[in-house]
Amino acid sequence: MEILKSKEFTKAIILIKILDDGRLLIVDSDTTVRFLEKDSLEIIDGFKAKITHKRYKTNVVAFSSNANFFASISSNEKEAKLYNTLTKKAIARANRHQGEVSCVAIDPNSKFMFSSGDDGKTFAYDIHSGRLAFTLPPHADTVNDIAFSDNGQWVATAGYDKKISIFNLPMMTPKDKLKAHAAPIVKLQFLSNHRLASADRNGSVIIWDIYKNKVIARLQGVHDDVLQITKSADDNFLFLGTALGHIIVYELEKYTQLARSYIKLSSSITSLHFDSEKQHLIIGTDDGQVLFYDIYEGKKFNTLKIEYGLT
Repeated sequence: MEILKSKEFTKAIILIKILDDGRLLIVDSDTTVRFLEKDSLEIIDGFKAKITHKRYKTNVVAFSSNANFFASISSNEKEAKLYNTLTKKAIARANRHQGEVSCVAIDPNSKFMFSSGDDGKTFAYDIHSGRLAFTLPPHADTVNDIAFSDNGQWVATAGYDKKISIFNLPMMTPKDKLKAHAAPIVKLQFLSNHRLASADRNGSVIIWDIYKNKVIARLQGVHDDVLQITKSADDNFLFLGTALGHIIVYELEKYTQLARSYIKLSSSITSLHFDSEKQHLIIGTDDGQVLFYDIYEGKKFNTLKIEYGLT
């Protein structure tokens, strides 16, 4: 698979996001924030938050979709803060955890910042007032990931306790605890039709029906640590990024692995994002690369679709 275009930086790329206004957001492990023109990759704005992240397997920074707010775990991992991007001033300080903060998130509707910790707790702060709004059902151990459905109705947390907690945000009510993994869960990705993908430390990937609280499928063929996960715009394909630099592709109709090593890079995959307008997969790596791939135009991808009867 040939690289469509690329941009190189000096630090690990820990967040890639296309904002509401079409700008491309790139954040590195020193929390240097850059706003790029998506097509030319020209840097048009940015700032340095001067927060160094030594660990970033989990989401240690988060931005609202309009980039008006961002959250970050502190360098010593003792607290998380919510900032106004324009003023760079802190709005909220999440320092209630007993232990280190493990990950942060901002919901798709930009209403709440979430701070999760090694204590299994997740606190939600009102993004405008900065006040604690509510807490999510706790896990028995570290929370490794937070994910949202596209419409912001559902939030899911994944824990070291091998469980997934589902919470209805508009109703402010817990739904279910999903239990089927045999190892700590590391990544989550909501899909269409009330589905959720979850990956654990042993490389097991499960597709759930969150309405029926049941396993739809178990995806086979992951033999590496899953660090990142994303989906195509049409929800037909799931992409996993691994510690050894592999991009693994699954189709989500028959739940078949299309390629164990569809893309192979020399550095760990530290961020993944899918451009729904251009149909491009955007990959960020531990050695500072931002790489664009035109997935659907690739000969290899089309050959795989024919092989598995997906055309």
